[in-house]
Amino acid sequence: MASADPRPNVLASVSLADFAREIVRRVQGRLALLPDGRRWTWMDFAFAVIVGMLALSSTGFFTASYRISTADPDYFMHRLIAGMQVNRLDAIETGSVETSAETDCADACPLPVPQIRRGSDPKPADYEIVMVFGDEALLATAHELMRVKVGTVVPGLGRVLAIDSVDGSVSAEAARLRMTAR
Repeated sequence: MASADPRPNVLASVSLADFAREIVRRVQGRLALLPDGRRWTWMDFAFAVIVGMLALSSTGFFTASYRISTADPDYFMHRLIAGMQVNRLDAIETGSVETSAETDCADACPLPVPQIRRGSDPKPADYEIVMVFGDEALLATAHELMRVKVGTVVPGLGRVLAIDSVDGSVSAEAARLRMTAR
């Protein structure tokens, strides 16, 4: 025959509020005073709970980050690249020439030029060669400066046919320009 439990059933007669008060009393008995000599208040308890939750969550975050990066070192870089938006950059503003399937040309890809509204197109006599470098040249009018290479269509000159860096000349459909000595 089983003997009766000599311990009284305390939980049957205790309310939740009494239970919470007893926990606070016991905690305050152990941690009765703060380092500055004050007694604990509810605000102190709330602050301690928030600090504890912050410590646990930051520990969890850094643990998860560490485990992910050790399992796959490039995981975060792939996520960063996947989230980037693809913006079309203006080749004229960035100074780069775009190469794609639609502009697939071997060595003579023309440079993109902006569309400018003029009162009248310049004549070949209005152009002057500023500089020739490699297979490119800088042409200037009174109001514009253009960077051209073979295949570029220049208003008033037409398509650039050849650029000679030895004698400093640019041959186009409408005229051949030569550098003048300064």
